[in-house]
Amino acid sequence: VLASRDIQADDFTTAGQYQNFVLDLNLQQEYNDLEFRVLYKGLGDLWADAIDIVPIKVAAPVLDAPAPVQPAEPNGASSGRVLAQTDPEALIPGMYRAEFSLTSDGQPVGKIDVFSATAGGPLAEMALSGNDFAALNQAQQFTLDFRIDQSWPDVVLRVLEQDGGALQVDRMALQYLYQGAGHGD
Repeated sequence: VLASRDIQADDFTTAGQYQNFVLDLNLQQEYNDLEFRVLYKGLGDLWADAIDIVPIKVAAPVLDAPAPVQPAEPNGASSGRVLAQTDPEALIPGMYRAEFSLTSDGQPVGKIDVFSATAGGPLAEMALSGNDFAALNQAQQFTLDFRIDQSWPDVVLRVLEQDGGALQVDRMALQYLYQGAGHGD
């Protein structure tokens, strides 16, 4: 079992109505024989209307350093102008999801990242181009899933503009998913 979720009767908001449940699956390798099942135990009726598999664009961690290292550039500088960043947060080891909601009014060229000066640079990053946006002037969601194996005291989410990109930041959020690699086993 790569991932599972227990659903209880009180997880449903209204009896007799369909309810959506999401199961995040973070695969580190390709599988050709995945099976998705809904198992039911108990009295009453349960219908599974559909199982939708929706891939999301994520970035792999670019740094899993065993110990803090010095930033490659002075003061944690990087190419591009920092358009927005969150306040620094101390993170414990585990899996995280950084969520960004961005709007573009042109052909943006930029980057989103999860950055720690103590770690020496980005923990995860993703370059953005105009092709990553479905429509102009509409919010587009991007996520970075990443894992850290040690605590970092100064993690920030950042949006960087490069080469005259035109981005607007609607929202940035960080979600703790779980601790360790054994989740869902």
